[in-house]
Amino acid sequence: MDAGLHQLIAGALRIPATSVNAETCMEGTPAWDSLAHMDLVVSIEEHYRLQLEPDDMVAMRSVGAITRLLQSKGVLAAH
Repeated sequence: MDAGLHQLIAGALRIPATSVNAETCMEGTPAWDSLAHMDLVVSIEEHYRLQLEPDDMVAMRSVGAITRLLQSKGVLAAH
Protein backbone atom coordinates (compact mmCIF):
# COMPACT_ATOMS: atom_id res chain seq x y z
CA MET A 1 0.00 0.00 0.00
CA ASP A 2 1.39 3.38 -1.01
CA ALA A 3 0.24 5.99 1.51
CA GLY A 4 1.24 8.89 -0.76
CA LEU A 5 -0.87 7.57 -3.61
CA HIS A 6 -3.81 7.01 -1.28
CA GLN A 7 -3.51 10.61 -0.02
CA LEU A 8 -3.42 11.86 -3.61
CA ILE A 9 -6.52 9.83 -4.52
CA ALA A 10 -8.37 10.97 -1.40
CA GLY A 11 -7.57 14.59 -2.20
CA ALA A 12 -8.73 14.34 -5.81
CA LEU A 13 -11.94 12.56 -4.81
CA ARG A 14 -12.43 14.74 -1.73
CA ILE A 15 -12.91 11.75 0.54
CA PRO A 16 -11.12 10.75 3.78
CA ALA A 17 -7.79 9.01 3.17
CA THR A 18 -8.88 6.34 5.65
CA SER A 19 -11.60 5.26 3.22
CA VAL A 20 -9.11 4.64 0.39
CA ASN A 21 -7.81 1.09 -0.08
CA ALA A 22 -6.96 -1.23 -2.98
CA GLU A 23 -10.63 -2.15 -3.41
CA THR A 24 -11.87 1.44 -3.63
CA CYS A 25 -13.44 1.77 -7.07
CA MET A 26 -15.52 4.10 -9.22
CA GLU A 27 -18.64 1.97 -8.95
CA GLY A 28 -18.54 1.83 -5.15
CA THR A 29 -17.52 5.44 -4.47
CA PRO A 30 -20.23 8.04 -5.18
CA ALA A 31 -17.69 10.88 -5.07
CA TRP A 32 -15.70 9.22 -7.90
CA ASP A 33 -17.66 10.69 -10.79
CA SER A 34 -16.33 11.71 -14.21
CA LEU A 35 -15.21 15.17 -13.03
CA ALA A 36 -13.43 13.75 -9.99
CA HIS A 37 -11.84 11.15 -12.27
CA MET A 38 -10.33 13.87 -14.45
CA ASP A 39 -9.08 15.68 -11.32
CA LEU A 40 -7.49 12.39 -10.29
CA VAL A 41 -5.85 11.91 -13.70
CA VAL A 42 -4.39 15.43 -13.61
CA SER A 43 -3.18 14.97 -10.03
CA ILE A 44 -1.45 11.71 -10.90
CA GLU A 45 0.15 13.15 -14.04
CA GLU A 46 1.46 16.18 -12.13
CA HIS A 47 2.63 14.25 -9.07
CA TYR A 48 4.40 11.47 -10.97
CA ARG A 49 5.45 13.71 -13.90
CA LEU A 50 4.05 11.49 -16.60
CA GLN A 51 1.56 11.65 -19.46
CA LEU A 52 -1.18 9.05 -19.28
CA GLU A 53 -2.63 7.57 -22.46
CA PRO A 54 -6.41 7.62 -22.97
CA ASP A 55 -6.51 3.83 -22.47
CA ASP A 56 -4.69 4.27 -19.15
CA MET A 57 -7.25 6.85 -18.02
CA VAL A 58 -10.14 4.52 -18.87
CA ALA A 59 -8.48 1.60 -17.05
CA MET A 60 -8.12 3.61 -13.83
CA ARG A 61 -11.36 2.33 -12.32
CA SER A 62 -10.00 1.27 -8.92
CA VAL A 63 -7.14 2.06 -6.58
CA GLY A 64 -5.69 -1.38 -7.31
CA ALA A 65 -5.78 -0.70 -11.06
CA ILE A 66 -4.12 2.69 -10.57
CA THR A 67 -1.41 1.09 -8.43
CA ARG A 68 -0.71 -1.56 -11.07
CA LEU A 69 -0.64 1.05 -13.83
CA LEU A 70 1.87 3.22 -11.97
CA GLN A 71 4.00 0.17 -11.18
CA SER A 72 4.01 -0.80 -14.87
CA LYS A 73 5.22 2.70 -15.73
CA GLY A 74 8.03 2.40 -13.19
CA VAL A 75 6.95 5.36 -11.05
CA LEU A 76 5.66 3.31 -8.14
CA ALA A 77 7.59 0.50 -6.51
CA ALA A 78 6.04 -2.96 -6.63
CA HIS A 79 5.29 -4.43 -3.20
